[in-house]
Amino acid sequence: MLSLVEGIKFFNINFKLALEFHNDKRADVTLIYKDMDHLVEPTDEMNFELDNDQKVTNICDIEDLGRGKLIQPHLVCMFIIRRELLLNIIEKYSSIGCSSIGCIDLINIIMENIGILKIYGRPTCTLIGAIRTVKDYFDRSMKLLDLEVRGKLWLGQDRIHTKIRDNPPTQYTSQAKVSNSLIASGCSISGTVENSIIFREVILEQGCQIKNSIILPECHIQENAQIEYAILDKSVKVNGENVLKGSLNNPLVVLKRTVI
Repeated sequence: MLSLVEGIKFFNINFKLALEFHNDKRADVTLIYKDMDHLVEPTDEMNFELDNDQKVTNICDIEDLGRGKLIQPHLVCMFIIRRELLLNIIEKYSSIGCSSIGCIDLINIIMENIGILKIYGRPTCTLIGAIRTVKDYFDRSMKLLDLEVRGKLWLGQDRIHTKIRDNPPTQYTSQAKVSNSLIASGCSISGTVENSIIFREVILEQGCQIKNSIILPECHIQENAQIEYAILDKSVKVNGENVLKGSLNNPLVVLKRTVI
């Protein structure tokens, strides 16, 4: 068997139970899904219908929901497929002129053969997000400020492990004011930080204000600079008194090693 996942997804799912389900059903394909009621955000992907045995009986576009057809299971572009079946699909479509399976969406091939293949659905309760745009990156990152989200991703049974780096603890001076923010090790904080994510080895000088922003490693924000709704890539330097401001729907992006 092979597990296939769309490259823009992030998650902390354990595939063990899904693989056991796939084997027990002797399935050709097992689609991983979430119930619509549990989705945090609207998406533009596929939905399907299941019978009482969890077998998929219909796959359709999410636009069907807008036409009044309520279909609960929502495909999250993860599925398990028999290796031999996938190789056969690749060989078949290569023989008709497709240089790679990417030119024909694999899920469309599965839909076309729903009456032939044994296709089942397996639910998951894990957090799943997609990053397609800068705003997606900003929104998904800011969700980490939610304690429940952090708990599921970093503290649960299938928690995500980050790269270890032995930095000294972050220094907070008497002028520092921090609220609802994540601040990594090795920083020096003398300014105001609100609703923001600060990566390692960032220097925030006295009087600077960081709000609703993401500051990547080794950035240096000098005195009285103001940053709001912005994403600063690594090693950006913002000189004193400068103001960088985006918006919730259009966060400002500052490229790596920029000096402003």
